[in-house]
Order: sequence, then structure tokens, then C-alpha cells
Amino acid sequence: MRTTQRIFFDIPRTQGQEAKQVTDPDYLFNTMVFELFNNWEHVTDLWKRFKGGGLKEVDPLEKDWLNFAISNKISIDKYEEDSEKFIEENFKNKTI
Repeated sequence: MRTTQRIFFDIPRTQGQEAKQVTDPDYLFNTMVFELFNNWEHVTDLWKRFKGGGLKEVDPLEKDWLNFAISNKISIDKYEEDSEKFIEENFKNKTI
């Protein structure tokens, strides 16, 4: 898969106002969790090829997905086809 398209959640702003850089770690983490969830079929296939040693080349988007899962010790194959369980166990819910 070669793509430069990514899903971004924009912070509303008025005309002439510059975009704010999001630095909240939980927000950034949850955004990546949603990105994996939205691309679940491709992510699970990528993970299987990575674990099986059959992964030869990845694009920047796939690299981000793999690095995120590895650095956060998320084993994608643990969830298999259950992307709902993936969301439930990995989404960081802030309580006020």
C-alpha cells in the first residue's frame, strides 16, 4: 500500500487563525488507535507479514503503524479480527 493520505482530526478555528499544534499525548495516542482501527484489515495483514518475516518494504504510513504498535507493546495478532476489542483495550479515556 502506497499512500500519503492520513486521517487528521482538525481543531476548529476561525478564518485567519493558524492551526494549533496538538501536543496532548493521550489525544495523539487515541488518534493513532483510531487510525489503526479504521484500517484494521490492512493493519492485521501488515502485522502478520511483519511477524512472519515476509515484510520486505513499508511506506511511511505503514512504518508509523508498526512503530506505534511495537513501541506501545500492542500485539495486533492478540486481537485477530476483533477490532472492537482493540479499541476497548487501547483507547485512553480521560475522566474529569
